[in-house]
Amino acid sequence: MLFVTSTAGCPEENEWSYRKARFDAETFYYRGNGSIDIIPDHVFTPEAFPDRSVILYGNASTNRAWKQLLDDCPVQIRRGEVTVGDRSLVGDDLGVYMVRPRPDSHTASVGVVSGTGQQGFRAVTPNRYFVAGTGYPDLMIISAAMYTQGVRGVIAAGYFGNDWSVEKGDIVWPKAGGESAER
Repeated sequence: MLFVTSTAGCPEENEWSYRKARFDAETFYYRGNGSIDIIPDHVFTPEAFPDRSVILYGNASTNRAWKQLLDDCPVQIRRGEVTVGDRSLVGDDLGVYMVRPRPDSHTASVGVVSGTGQQGFRAVTPNRYFVAGTGYPDLMIISAAMYTQGVRGVIAAGYFGNDWSVEKGDIVWPKAGGESAER
């Protein structure tokens, strides 16, 4: 896999992107005995890295590689907003993990470690996904409140459909306060 960090954001966003990618690469090196390349977004071209899975750090506003890999994705993350199909979530405290097929490959995927702002980036920073037995859905949206309010900070979680659409998927949208869920 290949980690692609953002350079189109503000200095704080770009710094977070690089530091998070480096931390994840070092974690994988230690736990998985593997080396991961980290490159800035302006170096990435699909032709230069064919059939490699890519992990994007940042969002569509901050990472230049986003448009090349996720332009047609039904989930779009930008500074201040996440759009999932026809739903729009506004705020700078939303963090998002997502995986999608890489559009130019039959074997590779695109992973996303993202946020809608500094609070959202901080929300996705501490979670561990390079450990045995870890299970994450295709899409998970959390708020920074997850760390003070527990499961109430989970905005949405679930899976895309077999066609990778939101409409045919199974994404759960818990209501505020941890009440019954909406699908």
